Amino acid sequence: IMLVGLLSFGRYLKGGNMKGSLYPVSGVSQIIAVSNEDTIKGILSGNGFVIEDAKNGSYMLLVNAMPPYKSTTRSNIQVVNQRTFNVGNIRLDKSN
Repeated sequence: IMLVGLLSFGRYLKGGNMKGSLYPVSGVSQIIAVSNEDTIKGILSGNGFVIEDAKNGSYMLLVNAMPPYKSTTRSNIQVVNQRTFNVGNIRLDKSN
């Protein structure tokens, strides 16, 4: 009975989340989180983004930009079940 309870509990654990702000958000075409075991598209909302239900682990965040802005990355984002990692502010630079 205890094993069944533990297995049932595991089904209700949600993954971890990532969030942050993007400036300018209108310059972003897509945001993606990539790990060795997972790839998740982010949702752009307001002046930022959210990525939900990511598996535990270390992620790289890829921010794909539209001209005249340059794409950028953030590394070593640590995701832990049921916690939200705030990536902070990501400002896009303009291409030369």
